[in-house]
Amino acid sequence: MSRRAVWLIVLLVVVTIATGASAFLYFFKPVTSQISLPAKGEASYNPLYALRQSLRAQGITASSYPSLNPTALVLAPRDTLVLFTQPEAITPTQSRRLLAWVRGGGHLVMPGPELGESPGALAAGLGLSGLPEPAHVEGDDWDRYCSRIDSRAKPLNPDDPSEKYLLCNNRFTSSAPGFQPGEGDAKRGYRFARISHGQGIVTVSDLRFLDNDNLDTPASREIAFQIVSPQLGKGAFHLVYSADIPSLWRLLVLYGWPVLIPALLALAAWLLMRGQRFGPVAPMPAGNRRALLEHVQAAGEFAFRRGRGIALHTAVLNLFKQRLARREPMLAALDGEAQVMALSERLSLDAQSIRHALRPQGMQRPDHFLQSISTLVKMRNRL
Repeated sequence: MSRRAVWLIVLLVVVTIATGASAFLYFFKPVTSQISLPAKGEASYNPLYALRQSLRAQGITASSYPSLNPTALVLAPRDTLVLFTQPEAITPTQSRRLLAWVRGGGHLVMPGPELGESPGALAAGLGLSGLPEPAHVEGDDWDRYCSRIDSRAKPLNPDDPSEKYLLCNNRFTSSAPGFQPGEGDAKRGYRFARISHGQGIVTVSDLRFLDNDNLDTPASREIAFQIVSPQLGKGAFHLVYSADIPSLWRLLVLYGWPVLIPALLALAAWLLMRGQRFGPVAPMPAGNRRALLEHVQAAGEFAFRRGRGIALHTAVLNLFKQRLARREPMLAALDGEAQVMALSERLSLDAQSIRHALRPQGMQRPDHFLQSISTLVKMRNRL
């Protein structure tokens, strides 16, 4: 290849690379975008985490709790308690305790009651009851059924949804004497109200704007300030984000089913593989017949058939005499008929049987042999 051809190839490669780079820079422009990452740590399960951190940044003592635990939750007269859960979950005992604390000067922030036959002990103690919304007509904008809250700050973009907030919770009313309603009327009900209860205040409103996702908007921050302002800076804030924690079994079913179902299927397959097939009951396996007792019995029968009955009797008699010498040495020292009579009295046995066992006759006969051996064993056991 000539030098000229080499330079042409190099020039062609350089032109191709330059053309590709120019086209890439022309068609693709650098763009900066913000991507919201999912919450991690406590913020992933505590919806009031951002509110607590905001209060702490202002120098206010704020604590969050997963449940309305009377042991961990100590309420002072000037404190503020935010119940993020529905009031139906509050028990009558907890309700009486909270209302007594409010009468002493506390500030309770809670959502309005849901529609139902019973609004709960806490809502009933404040005379609160839910009111149904008017029927929604197909094609109507949902905004007309909600209460729009606009930010007081000058909006940068009027069409930006973050510049406003819609209160769409159920409306309510109250028969309490200190009821101070906000948006709404007596016929339609209210979505925001304050109730003077003794020396304290109860604020009732939709509290969704207090969670981590909505508190970032200007309108939500302004509503949140209005909600917590009555005793802001006067006491500590206690944020309860769940008063009805489900049981462990319910949590396992709700969130653990992707693991539980395969585990149960694997367990069932293993049991099916390892289990016995269905069918008639199998007979019990024959036991080992070479037992020690059978060996002893067979050895004794063999010795008796071989004329060794006297030797067997002598062995049993020696065992009896050894125990007699240990237990009753005075009886062992006797001899002859005196020993027979003493043993008969001591062991409560017939003297003739004892005499035959100690000095047997006719040991070749099986009945005499068995009687002598049986008597010796009985005498030995009674010592």
